[in-house]
Parts: sequence; structure tokens; C-alpha cells
Amino acid sequence: MRVKLVDWLIEVQDEYKLQNETLHLAVAYVDRFLSEMSVSRPKLQLLGTTSMFLAAKFEEIYPPDADEFAYVTADTYTRSEVLMMERLMLGHFKCTLSVPTTLQFLNIFHEQSNLSDDAKFLSFYFSELALLEEAYLQYPPSIRAAAAISLAVCTVHHAHNSDVDNANAKAIGETLLLSKYPVCDSVPSPRVVFSSTILCCIKDKLQKVFDCAQELAKSHLAEANESNRHFVYEKYSLTKQRSVTTFDPLLANETTQSSLTWETVMSLWVT
Repeated sequence: MRVKLVDWLIEVQDEYKLQNETLHLAVAYVDRFLSEMSVSRPKLQLLGTTSMFLAAKFEEIYPPDADEFAYVTADTYTRSEVLMMERLMLGHFKCTLSVPTTLQFLNIFHEQSNLSDDAKFLSFYFSELALLEEAYLQYPPSIRAAAAISLAVCTVHHAHNSDVDNANAKAIGETLLLSKYPVCDSVPSPRVVFSSTILCCIKDKLQKVFDCAQELAKSHLAEANESNRHFVYEKYSLTKQRSVTTFDPLLANETTQSSLTWETVMSLWVT
């Protein structure tokens, strides 16, 4: 049920053109509330709706009002029910609504690195895949962000390597025929320059980063299967998101060896 709820929240966020941080914050509120309170299945959507309502008021300049959030549930809940849940959540949270999210750490890492745009948008995509599954709750937001970046960099590098291999094959064939076309050089190992502050914060947590990145690689593979897709796939297939869903997963299937190795991940974060 949680997967369906979060996937629906991603769709609501996209429909209302809310900030990505609003989505991440809303999911954080859902998990924070569920970790301490029991919520019946019929009320889960109300919890998700109200979490998005609270997050929008915290993040957006012009947030949708309670009536709009009641409407988005197909009037399953009323404005009064949304406001009542809001009061309950605020009381439970003691009005403390500022919490760290994966997206906040991603933005910090992006600002203090030389990541390509493809890698940045892929890391956004992976961070939202992580929102769907409870398994990622064992990792703090900073680890999820570092794992998303690690997988994104390796995925982009793998795609470029494939392009070079194809170019080399073509060039070799033409060289044999015409003897005048040079063969393309191979793509160097993935390399990203991070600030010393970022490296200092991450270097002692690399095992967790690697473990999380491996889980994300499996999620990426699962999402590539048409029968398993969620709305997040549709969201990141758009041109404005650089159509990053077109990048092939590093895993061909769940039993194959991934090119996401410990040495590769470590080389990204250790100078």
C-alpha cells in the first residue's frame, strides 16, 4: 500500500507542478507519522494528501489549498478531514516540519561537484525510485543521495562506453575498407570532482553508499520492466527531465554481475 501511496503522491506533485522538494518532504512526513502512529488502510490516502498539503505550505510560494487537495482524492475526503488530519500531524510533530531529505543532499552534492546534466537528472530519478520502497528507509538521506549519484555516474559512463564501442567497431570496419579513418579512443573511468568537504563527510560511509547503490541498481532494473513501472518512470521519460529513463540499467537481470563495483564507487569518493 505504501508503494501505491508514494507513486500517487509523485503523480499529484507532477500534476500540480509542485517542487520536487515538496514531494520528498511529503514522503518524509508520511514515514515519520507511520513510524509512531497506526493508520488504517482507508486513511492512508488522507495521510498522504495531508502530508503533501503540509509540505506544499512549507515549500511552495503559492501552495494549493485544502479544497484542492480534497478534490485530488476524487472527493474521497473532505476539506474538513484534511484540516483535521493537519492538526493531528502538527500536534504529533510538535510543529517541527523542517527535516533533512535526500533531495537536499543531492542539491548540495550537485553544487559542489562537476556532474553532467544527465548524471544530475538520473540521480533525481534514482532518489525518487528510493522513495517508493520501505527498504531504503534504513539509509539516511545523505547515504541515499551519495548512492544515487554513484549509480548515476556509473550508468552514464556505461552508456558512453557503449557508444564508444559502437564507434570503434564502425571505425575499425571502415579502416579495413578505406585505411584512413582513426579508431576512437576508449572512454576513461568515471571521474567526478567533489569538494573536500563533501569527500570528508562521505569517505567513512562508503560501505553503506555501495550497499544502497546496489539496491538502487536493482530498482532501476525492475522499473525498466514495463509490467513493473510506476508513474515516476513516466515523469522522467519527458524531455524536460532529459529523458533519463532511456539509459539502460547496469544490471541485465538480477543474477548478472553489475559494473557497479566497490572499486568504482570508492574511486568516486576517495581522492
